[in-house]
Amino acid sequence: MIRALSDVAAAARPELLGWLLGTLRILPLALLCPVFGGQLVPPSVRLAVAGAFALALRPLVGAGAGVSVDFWARGVREAGVGLALGLGAALPFDAARIGGRLIDLVRGTSAEAALPGAGHRESATGDMLYQLLVSLALAGGVLPATLRALGRSYLLLPPGTASLGSGSAVALAELLGIALAVGLSIAAPVVALSWATDAAVGLALRAAPGLPMGEVGVPVRILGGAAVLWLSLGVVSQRLLAWVLSPEGGWLQAAVGP
Repeated sequence: MIRALSDVAAAARPELLGWLLGTLRILPLALLCPVFGGQLVPPSVRLAVAGAFALALRPLVGAGAGVSVDFWARGVREAGVGLALGLGAALPFDAARIGGRLIDLVRGTSAEAALPGAGHRESATGDMLYQLLVSLALAGGVLPATLRALGRSYLLLPPGTASLGSGSAVALAELLGIALAVGLSIAAPVVALSWATDAAVGLALRAAPGLPMGEVGVPVRILGGAAVLWLSLGVVSQRLLAWVLSPEGGWLQAAVGP
């Protein structure tokens, strides 16, 4: 009986090690990309999701030969590839949050709300744009596209030979620059309105110092900024959604390098 159990364990060990290697690549993506749950999902649930996807993709990973220095080196490489994939896949959603934060900043609303589920304070507009993009992306079929890109990453960087390309850091830096540029472009109309409002108030006070114009600027920035955001929400959503639903969103190329 003991010998039979030992034989079963010996036969299952390579499969379990292969599953572990697959989990190490998928886990950073599951933790960082909101498509797999985001901050409101407990880490244990995201860990279970990563394990389930690793089990489904196990044939692409192959079996582990045994626990050795080479195995742990493979694990470190897999985790590095997964981290690059996760950071790249999360950037479009971070761009939405960056734009919302800038909007609340220039409006002067200090619109931060305590989120009971997340346990921290968040910009109201930033969280709204973030959650809106997640909803639109899921409705647009981003989850199957993400899984296809993940499977393709195993073909481009097979486990055991996977190593980040020399241009991966540069590609991720370019994606980060694009995220910052998109965030600034989202907030640009509201920033322009706020600056125009401050300039008009300043000119009015300079021309007629006795006018109570100082109390007019704040509500104009708050209400006008909200109106501008509402009018541009469709364009903003389309631009962000096009980035998310583009082939691999650019994050797969960033991970594998040129």
